[in-house]
Amino acid sequence: MLDIDTEKQEAVFTVEDTGCGIPLDKQPAIFSRFEKLHEGIQGSGIGLSLCRFIVEHLKGKIWIDPKYTSGARFVFTHPLENDSHENE
Repeated sequence: MLDIDTEKQEAVFTVEDTGCGIPLDKQPAIFSRFEKLHEGIQGSGIGLSLCRFIVEHLKGKIWIDPKYTSGARFVFTHPLENDSHENE
């Protein structure tokens, strides 16, 4: 889903699934490199850390919605202002 926050001048993207969710005690660490919820699951644990790197590089923020209980809901922002003249 995409919303526009006109007050903060940013796009707010929401991505959710209906899987098993992420336990509250694991949520603070999920954006760390090589963090995996279950060691037996395939993957290296770098996907969400790459997402965070990209979003923050674009001057946005990313987080998990701790109140969502029907799976997992991730939210990230992207500024609407163009900073192309920032390096002039």
